[in-house]
Amino acid sequence: MKRKLLIILLLMVFITAAAAVIIAITRDSSSDKEEAKLKMVSTFYPVYLIGINLFDNLDVVELKSLTDLDTGCLHDYQLTSQDMKNISQADILVINGGGMEAFLQDIEANYPDLTIIDASKGIELYQDNSHVWLDPALYIKQIENVRDAVISYLESNSSETVAYKNLDLTKIRQKVTENAEAYIGRIKEIDLQLEEIKEKYLAAAGKNPAKAVIFHDAFAYIAKRIGMPVAYSIPLDHDTSLSAEEIAAIIDDVNNDEISYLFTEEQYSDSIAKRIEAETAARAYIIDSAVTGDGSKESYIEAMEKNIKVLESALFNQG
Repeated sequence: MKRKLLIILLLMVFITAAAAVIIAITRDSSSDKEEAKLKMVSTFYPVYLIGINLFDNLDVVELKSLTDLDTGCLHDYQLTSQDMKNISQADILVINGGGMEAFLQDIEANYPDLTIIDASKGIELYQDNSHVWLDPALYIKQIENVRDAVISYLESNSSETVAYKNLDLTKIRQKVTENAEAYIGRIKEIDLQLEEIKEKYLAAAGKNPAKAVIFHDAFAYIAKRIGMPVAYSIPLDHDTSLSAEEIAAIIDDVNNDEISYLFTEEQYSDSIAKRIEAETAARAYIIDSAVTGDGSKESYIEAMEKNIKVLESALFNQG
């Protein structure tokens, strides 16, 4: 009797333990599936803004910026160990392209299986200048490139991505498409405002529109968009300075060519532009190249709206 009771008790203990193990395994499996995400890394701020708009309200995607949001343009940027760690954990890397990411070869060499989306694919660069996002029409093309490449990735990897957090492939694709359409619609409004500025500017200028000197090549895309000729581009960055002789030569050129505008950017000092302004008839203006910000979805829109006000002030004495 005692032996029979002992066997029953041992059997009950075994059944209880087995049930606990099965529940734990099921729970862990369910948790892993629920927490699984498509991991994306963008290289710097402009392409990060594309990501946060395309994947708005889509928790299935985990988006990180490779660089800090206040890094600015990636001139001479060196990858850190943390950067490499983030890349190693990513499914997709979104780059601006056009030569902006000089470190791309290192990434390709170390992670040959990483999917890389080039936002500037198929876009003709202006004077080998990769700052294409400052032309809203080209920025729209970048958004479309990222949208299409993400959808293509999801479709080719559907066996792994069909059901994250109760979102199936169709819903993910639909949401990305809807978000892209909404964001592109906002950018088209900015582009329309620039078109209006262009028409007004060229109508007033006639055959000889006033020239500009720019202190970083990013503004070249805005200048081209509105039909403003750029006489000189002075490549200033955080590590560049000009001698007194160089500044004097620029002042002579500005006076001789009757240049009206000096456009510098928020991320760089405007001290040289101000010195030139003081000794010429040209006026200095600061534009926002949308390469730093607080990470909000509206950052690009806000930057370009600010630039439109600067252009209206410069060209039409408004504001």
